Amino acid sequence: MRDAAHVSLRRTAFTLVELLVVIGIIAVLLSIILPVVSRVRHSARVVNCQANVRQLVQASISYASDNDGILPLPNLQSQDGPNTPGWLYKDIPLATNPAQVETGVLWKYLKVRDVYHCPLDPGPWGRGVTEAFTSYLMNPSVMNPAIANPKPNTIPSSYALRRMNPQAILFLEADQSPPPPPRGPSDPPPPPVKPQAWLDGAAQLDKDSAVRHGAVGACIGCFDGHVEMILSTEYASQQTLYQMNPPQGRLYCLSP
Repeated sequence: MRDAAHVSLRRTAFTLVELLVVIGIIAVLLSIILPVVSRVRHSARVVNCQANVRQLVQASISYASDNDGILPLPNLQSQDGPNTPGWLYKDIPLATNPAQVETGVLWKYLKVRDVYHCPLDPGPWGRGVTEAFTSYLMNPSVMNPAIANPKPNTIPSSYALRRMNPQAILFLEADQSPPPPPRGPSDPPPPPVKPQAWLDGAAQLDKDSAVRHGAVGACIGCFDGHVEMILSTEYASQQTLYQMNPPQGRLYCLSP
């Protein structure tokens, strides 16, 4: 009986070769599954980012509806004045406290700070004051140039929503070029680094679009309420059109 039990036990145990085969199969399955999980997670974050931009656009449309059709100010720092709140903040910020978004005119429609940041942009933020406030910037072309430099004691203004090209870009994910890497004494000088886009709440349209989403491009929101991803090559084409005289393309807000 003892010999029979011993034989039975020996037959039910795994051999070393069998264990190695099982481990190898698990390793192969993990190598297949993990990239898929990573792609799914990234896709979910892209969808979340698009949802954020959609909420910013809808909040801007709601603001216009409540203010005689006039869009919020883009917080273009050179035009900010005392007690003149824009979409992102009121007055020129002196600190990088994210709570300052609660002073912007869109806060009453949003009420959640997470909406202001892409989930793939968790910080730390150090490329300008407003990078701590938001991953998205407003197109400064919403501001009426005729009253962008108001006389003393007057208030700057944006255009009316009804004058906007529905396909034009209202919000975009701005340049996030990293600072140059540290250099050793014998390293060649680094290439020139473009100024960063985080001086205020308005996109500097000569800067690049964000690259955090990789090949799918950067997220943009348009005046008709739709959101899409724009490739860096297409954004560069729109920059060229904007610089024409007169301006053209989707970075120029006014309807043709």
